[in-house]
Amino acid sequence: MAQISIRGLVKKYGQHRAVADVSLEIEDGEFLVLLGPSGCGKTSILRCIAGLENVTGGEISIDDKVVSSSEFSLPPEKRSIGMVFQSYALWPHKTVAENVSFGLELKGIESSQIKQKVDRALSLVGLTEYATRAISQLSGGQQQRVALARAVVLEPSVLLFDEPLSNLDAKLREHMRFELRQLQKLLGITTVYVTHDQQEAMVVADRIVLLCEGLIDQISTPVDIYENPTTVFGADFIGLANIHKGQVIQTGETTSVQLSDHMQIVCTHGQFATGQSVDVMSRPEQVRLSTSPLQGANVWQGQVSHTFFLGNVADVYINIGNIQVRSQLSPPQHLDIGQSVWIHIPTQALRLYAHSSKT
Repeated sequence: MAQISIRGLVKKYGQHRAVADVSLEIEDGEFLVLLGPSGCGKTSILRCIAGLENVTGGEISIDDKVVSSSEFSLPPEKRSIGMVFQSYALWPHKTVAENVSFGLELKGIESSQIKQKVDRALSLVGLTEYATRAISQLSGGQQQRVALARAVVLEPSVLLFDEPLSNLDAKLREHMRFELRQLQKLLGITTVYVTHDQQEAMVVADRIVLLCEGLIDQISTPVDIYENPTTVFGADFIGLANIHKGQVIQTGETTSVQLSDHMQIVCTHGQFATGQSVDVMSRPEQVRLSTSPLQGANVWQGQVSHTFFLGNVADVYINIGNIQVRSQLSPPQHLDIGQSVWIHIPTQALRLYAHSSKT
């Protein structure tokens, strides 16, 4: 397998800087996800690792061997990389086995070895019985498995995925997340995976690299990046979030923030100066709701403005003066529009960030 080192990577397209001074170490056997909105630079980084794009600045090394810099670029076929594209890029005139074997044939592998390697790859992805099928006879999920088999049959040191599940329906996409994760752990191949889907990233990743406007916003495990986002962008992008602007009115062991004439909130996280503008974040699942009066800090009375049944949860929006707070109730409970309710947000469930004009 392989370690990947990215140092000061810059990628420009004309005057547009898609990647701005990104440095990153990817461990041997790690499943690393590049996550972010469209235009954040995640696919550009992946394509630079693959050798499909020349870097503008910085360098990329695989196992301490420089494969990309502003002066040098090792051809993709010499990088020991397997790649699965969003479109799968399968040959419709070839059978499943012929698609999988094509790369081996280009490398001049003997026919007997090709068959053994293809059989093993198809077995790994559960397509042994489909070897002689035409690509047109396969479902979207099966085609995705063919593309995966074609990538792993070459026994690469690194696997790269460019949003491989985006063309699948929601149910199949959920199933394939687990299959990809299990296969990667079985093979132990260092993997870099690009997606804009937060849930997908949380399921498959050992670590997530959250990107924003060509820069790294945060690198951490799925649990930590969800529970302890370091920026308001990360808090808003990963999972659901209530984010409201306020002003610090008191500091000490706790921080008090005035959100509106109707809401003053107390938080145990964050150190800010009195008078500073901040963004206050809470997760909807941590907003507790009651139809009976509540007492204590961070308790307010409001009215239900919208409610949506989502199966395992109820999505409820509560108006408190001119502020709207979202709560997710599990198990769901029926609430009427306009009904008076009380909400409570524990002090430890709140996060404070210096106010950003982007929120």
